[in-house]
Amino acid sequence: MLRVAVNGFFDSLGVVLGVMEELDVDTVLKEGKESVEGAQGLMPVKGSVG
Repeated sequence: MLRVAVNGFFDSLGVVLGVMEELDVDTVLKEGKESVEGAQGLMPVKGSVG
């Protein structure tokens, strides 16, 4: 019975990891919709473009 439960768990874990892999998108490299220019406390990063 334990073997069946463990196999079921790992099957479910495999499905979850597969979905996470499909949905993974590098959002850091995408351009944002809004600008943070002029926001208090933000300073330009040395060597940044813009």
